[in-house]
Amino acid sequence: MLLSVTELIGRLHPLLVHLPIGILLIALLLQWLSQKQAYAVAHGVLKLLWGLGVASALLACITGYVLSVQGTYDDAAVALHMWSSIGVAAVSLFLFAKVVGRQYDAAYKIGAFVLLLLIVVASHLGASLTHGSGYLQGASHKPATRKAAEPPHQ
Repeated sequence: MLLSVTELIGRLHPLLVHLPIGILLIALLLQWLSQKQAYAVAHGVLKLLWGLGVASALLACITGYVLSVQGTYDDAAVALHMWSSIGVAAVSLFLFAKVVGRQYDAAYKIGAFVLLLLIVVASHLGASLTHGSGYLQGASHKPATRKAAEPPHQ
Protein backbone atom coordinates (compact mmCIF):
# COMPACT_ATOMS: atom_id res chain seq x y z
CA MET A 1 0.00 0.00 0.00
CA LEU A 2 1.35 3.41 -0.92
CA LEU A 3 1.82 6.10 1.68
CA SER A 4 0.19 9.46 1.17
CA VAL A 5 2.53 12.41 0.68
CA THR A 6 1.85 13.73 4.18
CA GLU A 7 2.51 10.33 5.75
CA LEU A 8 5.80 10.13 3.87
CA ILE A 9 6.79 13.64 4.98
CA GLY A 10 5.96 12.77 8.59
CA ARG A 11 7.93 9.53 8.44
CA LEU A 12 11.01 11.48 7.34
CA HIS A 13 11.09 13.21 10.75
CA PRO A 14 13.16 10.55 12.58
CA LEU A 15 15.75 10.77 9.81
CA LEU A 16 15.85 14.57 9.52
CA VAL A 17 15.73 15.34 13.24
CA HIS A 18 19.37 14.36 13.70
CA LEU A 19 20.62 17.04 11.31
CA PRO A 20 19.84 20.11 13.47
CA ILE A 21 21.11 18.34 16.59
CA GLY A 22 24.49 17.62 15.05
CA ILE A 23 24.86 20.84 13.07
CA LEU A 24 23.83 23.13 15.92
CA LEU A 25 26.04 21.33 18.45
CA ILE A 26 29.01 21.65 16.07
CA ALA A 27 28.17 25.34 15.53
CA LEU A 28 28.09 25.92 19.29
CA LEU A 29 31.36 24.05 19.77
CA LEU A 30 33.19 25.85 16.95
CA GLN A 31 31.83 29.21 18.07
CA TRP A 32 33.09 28.52 21.59
CA LEU A 33 36.48 27.29 20.35
CA SER A 34 36.80 30.37 18.12
CA GLN A 35 37.21 32.51 21.21
CA LYS A 36 40.83 31.29 21.25
CA GLN A 37 42.94 32.53 18.35
CA ALA A 38 44.56 29.12 17.92
CA TYR A 39 41.17 27.55 17.19
CA ALA A 40 39.59 30.40 15.25
CA VAL A 41 37.14 29.38 12.53
CA ALA A 42 36.35 31.60 9.55
CA HIS A 43 33.25 33.73 10.05
CA GLY A 44 31.83 32.44 6.76
CA VAL A 45 32.03 28.85 8.02
CA LEU A 46 30.20 29.78 11.22
CA LYS A 47 27.49 31.61 9.26
CA LEU A 48 27.09 28.57 7.00
CA LEU A 49 26.81 26.19 9.95
CA TRP A 50 24.28 28.38 11.76
CA GLY A 51 22.25 28.82 8.56
CA LEU A 52 22.21 25.06 7.91
CA GLY A 53 21.32 24.46 11.56
CA VAL A 54 18.36 26.85 11.38
CA ALA A 55 17.14 25.42 8.05
CA SER A 56 17.38 21.83 9.26
CA ALA A 57 15.66 22.72 12.57
CA LEU A 58 12.77 24.29 10.67
CA LEU A 59 12.55 21.26 8.37
CA ALA A 60 12.57 18.94 11.39
CA CYS A 61 9.77 21.01 12.98
CA ILE A 62 7.65 20.77 9.84
CA THR A 63 8.10 17.03 9.42
CA GLY A 64 7.56 16.52 13.15
CA TYR A 65 4.29 18.41 13.05
CA VAL A 66 3.10 16.37 10.07
CA LEU A 67 4.02 13.19 11.95
CA SER A 68 2.25 14.38 15.10
CA VAL A 69 -1.10 14.95 13.39
CA GLN A 70 -1.17 11.29 12.38
CA GLY A 71 -2.24 10.68 15.98
CA THR A 72 -0.04 7.72 16.90
CA TYR A 73 1.67 9.32 19.92
CA ASP A 74 0.64 10.59 23.36
CA ASP A 75 -0.64 14.17 22.94
CA ALA A 76 0.95 15.55 26.13
CA ALA A 77 4.37 14.11 25.32
CA VAL A 78 4.14 15.35 21.74
CA ALA A 79 3.24 18.86 22.94
CA LEU A 80 6.29 19.05 25.23
CA HIS A 81 8.58 17.76 22.50
CA MET A 82 7.03 20.07 19.92
CA TRP A 83 7.36 23.26 21.97
CA SER A 84 10.92 22.51 23.07
CA SER A 85 11.80 21.79 19.42
CA ILE A 86 10.18 25.02 18.27
CA GLY A 87 12.31 26.68 20.96
CA VAL A 88 15.42 25.11 19.39
CA ALA A 89 14.45 26.52 15.98
CA ALA A 90 13.61 29.98 17.37
CA VAL A 91 16.73 30.34 19.51
CA SER A 92 18.96 29.04 16.71
CA LEU A 93 17.43 31.64 14.38
CA PHE A 94 18.15 34.34 16.98
CA LEU A 95 21.74 33.14 17.32
CA PHE A 96 22.15 32.98 13.54
CA ALA A 97 21.16 36.66 13.35
CA LYS A 98 23.66 37.46 16.11
CA VAL A 99 26.45 35.59 14.30
CA VAL A 100 25.68 37.30 10.98
CA GLY A 101 25.89 40.67 12.77
CA ARG A 102 28.99 39.59 14.73
CA GLN A 103 27.18 40.47 17.96
CA TYR A 104 28.69 38.16 20.56
CA ASP A 105 27.20 40.00 23.51
CA ALA A 106 25.57 38.74 26.70
CA ALA A 107 22.33 37.97 24.84
CA TYR A 108 24.28 35.73 22.47
CA LYS A 109 25.98 33.89 25.35
CA ILE A 110 22.70 33.37 27.22
CA GLY A 111 21.03 32.27 23.98
CA ALA A 112 23.82 29.74 23.31
CA PHE A 113 23.35 28.24 26.79
CA VAL A 114 19.56 28.15 26.37
CA LEU A 115 19.97 26.49 22.96
CA LEU A 116 22.17 23.78 24.44
CA LEU A 117 19.59 23.10 27.15
CA LEU A 118 16.73 23.07 24.63
CA ILE A 119 18.58 20.61 22.39
CA VAL A 120 19.07 18.24 25.33
CA VAL A 121 15.44 18.54 26.46
CA ALA A 122 13.92 18.24 22.97
CA SER A 123 16.18 15.29 22.14
CA HIS A 124 15.32 13.49 25.36
CA LEU A 125 11.60 14.04 24.86
CA GLY A 126 11.82 12.85 21.25
CA ALA A 127 13.72 9.75 22.31
CA SER A 128 11.09 9.07 24.97
CA LEU A 129 8.38 9.26 22.30
CA THR A 130 10.27 6.89 20.05
CA HIS A 131 11.74 4.43 22.54
CA GLY A 132 9.56 4.82 25.64
CA SER A 133 9.96 6.92 28.76
CA GLY A 134 12.24 4.49 30.62
CA TYR A 135 14.60 3.82 27.74
CA LEU A 136 17.77 5.25 29.30
CA GLN A 137 17.15 3.78 32.73
CA GLY A 138 16.24 0.40 31.26
CA ALA A 139 19.74 -0.13 29.89
CA SER A 140 21.27 -0.12 33.37
CA HIS A 141 18.73 -2.46 34.96
CA LYS A 142 18.54 -5.29 32.45
CA PRO A 143 20.73 -8.33 33.01
CA ALA A 144 23.03 -9.29 30.18
CA THR A 145 21.34 -11.91 28.02
CA ARG A 146 23.82 -12.24 25.19
CA LYS A 147 26.35 -15.02 25.20
CA ALA A 148 29.79 -14.81 23.73
CA ALA A 149 29.98 -16.15 20.22
CA GLU A 150 31.07 -19.77 20.08
CA PRO A 151 33.51 -20.91 17.46
CA PRO A 152 32.00 -23.13 14.76
CA HIS A 153 32.27 -26.89 15.38
CA GLN A 154 34.50 -28.75 13.00
